[in-house]
Amino acid sequence: LVTLPVMLLGEWMGNGSAAELGVLGALELWAALLMLAHRRGRDRFVLGGIVAALMAGAALAGGAFGSVRSVSTIALAGAIVVGGVFFGRAALVTVLAACSALVAVLIAAQNMGWLPQPRYDVGVMQWFEYTVVMAAIALCVWSARQVAIGATRRAQQGEAWLGSVLRNAPFALIV
Repeated sequence: LVTLPVMLLGEWMGNGSAAELGVLGALELWAALLMLAHRRGRDRFVLGGIVAALMAGAALAGGAFGSVRSVSTIALAGAIVVGGVFFGRAALVTVLAACSALVAVLIAAQNMGWLPQPRYDVGVMQWFEYTVVMAAIALCVWSARQVAIGATRRAQQGEAWLGSVLRNAPFALIV
């Protein structure tokens, strides 16, 4: 919910097209709906919705920009990270294949002249947008790491507790 408003502001300040602003606005609405689902405990649905939003948003924003070289295509990397970390190997392969297909479609559409003429002028706003997207991906990786560390710590504490119970039990003296 933080990344999208910042990206929307960045596009607006950087003279983003109406189509690009529309895509970001639609993604913000989708994120708000996912937040409601999260509050109802539908976390698996929310994670799937995040993957779908990253993929759709990257493709639509890249199409609105006019090229696969859009800043938005880095969101495909985020979709791969979320899909792989939270859904396992089959989802990772599926998301990777879908992201690859989306890039191929964008390339084909650009080569056939179906997309608007891209603006390749760059400045501070492009740096800002890349940084925001990379920070969101980094946050996802950090979050997954924290979950793994917490699970490992709980498993070790459980093992230590069970070991102490078995060592101090009366039947352990017999063995």
